[in-house]
Order: sequence, then structure tokens, then C-alpha cells
Amino acid sequence: MNKYLKLFETEDDFKSCLEAKIGGDNTEMGFPNVSVIGVEDSNGNFSASDVFYIKDLNKAEAVREYLRLNGSRWINPTDINIVSSEGHEIKTLSVTINNHMGYNGYPENWAVVRFQPYDWYDKKTNTTYYAFISNDAYKNITYSTGNINVLDGNDIAINLVKGYNGYGPNERLSSYNPPDNTVPPFHGKIIYVKDLSGHTSYNDTLHEIYERTFNVDAQSNLTFNDDIKPFEADGASYHGVYYSNSYNNAIEGYIDSGSGSGSGN
Repeated sequence: MNKYLKLFETEDDFKSCLEAKIGGDNTEMGFPNVSVIGVEDSNGNFSASDVFYIKDLNKAEAVREYLRLNGSRWINPTDINIVSSEGHEIKTLSVTINNHMGYNGYPENWAVVRFQPYDWYDKKTNTTYYAFISNDAYKNITYSTGNINVLDGNDIAINLVKGYNGYGPNERLSSYNPPDNTVPPFHGKIIYVKDLSGHTSYNDTLHEIYERTFNVDAQSNLTFNDDIKPFEADGASYHGVYYSNSYNNAIEGYIDSGSGSGSGN
């Protein structure tokens, strides 16, 4: 029966078998026509989260590509339209790191801006993460009106890492360093939180901040690391507060800048 039907407990188990088949390794078993990913409970019932029917290697390749791109999932549409909107208010997170590395020995301080197109749903933990990008990146992306794809490196990559209006970028969030380093590859970070409420006062209890890296290769391709990790403050304590900041131009469909996103289902 396993020649035609296989139950996998985890997606990683399925991927391992799929990779072996694509690589021509049939020593253990032929790849099943029907693959079910899910968990078996103590009563022997199998709860399926995904079912794949694979007839040939071309289909297998397509499934592998699907899994590569959807290990976790973008919640919101990634094709967006920038529209003219003078004085558009956007939720901003101000982060202070108590490391004495700021101006004149003060704590390091910088701001990241709510960017809903990069909201992320982690299927493994069933967790929704809400995205914030650097202040510079937000200004760069929304500087001109029109349609862009926020996953297309040619459209967006350099805007994510460079500073705005001739200034250098935030070094903690970007490796772009003019005038010496203005040619890819680059890397940078997106900041994430799990809770958008509270934090309007420095006395608020801080919800955890997370970070997710991205890379821009020599061809300006944009790729994102699948792992979201706790924010790295180099061992120093940090805190953050929300406030509203005014920007010219807005992302059509995201007028409520303080809102969350969908369930990610």
C-alpha cells in the first residue's frame, strides 16, 4: 500500500522523501502517489493539514517549489499600490537599546514603521507576526506612487536597505554603507511583534520584539530567512513604545495603520 499512499507526520519528513525521489534515489521506496501530512492521535485518527497528489517528477518539482516558497506564509497581498496621501499617519515603533552607543554616549534609539504587506504567519507555531521596516525603507518605498511587488528584488530590494534622501541607513537594520558599499550583495532585518496593543508609555510592559533577516544578491534578488528570532540587542536591555508618525503617500487598502492582519489561514 505504501507504494501509493504514505502518511507523513511532519512536513520535513515529506520533504526528505520528496528530495530523495527528485534526486533519483528509489532504494527505500518509490515516492507515493498520495502524500498526507498530519498528526495521528492516541486513537489512531489522522488529522491531515496538507494532501499532495504526485503523478510524475514535474509535479514533484512543482510541489517542492510550493513548499520552498510557503514554508510559512505571507498574510497580505504582496502586490501593492502606493497612492498620494499627504500627512498619512502610520504606526511607528521606537526602540531604545541601553548600550550607550547612541549619539554622545546616550542609549541607541531608532524607529521602525508598520508595514503590513510583510506580515508573516508561521505555520509551524500558528503565530501571526506583525511587520515593521526601517523609517528610511518606508520613505523609499512610498516615495513614488504606483504598483510594486514587495517580494520583487528589482522593485524593492535597494529601497529596503539604503538610507533616505542621501543619508546613510540604520546600520543595525542594513548592511548598505555608502559611499564604499553600494553594490549588492546586502542584507538587512525586518522587525516583528506579536502584539500591536499598548506600548504608548515607557512604563508599559514590553512585548517581545523579533527580527527576520533578508538578503539581496548580486542580481538584486530578494530572499527572506524562514526563521524569526528574538531581537538581538547585543546583551543590552531594551524597550519600545508606539506612536503615530506622518508620511506622504500611503499603501492603498491599509488606511488603518494600527490594525493587525488576517488570521493567516
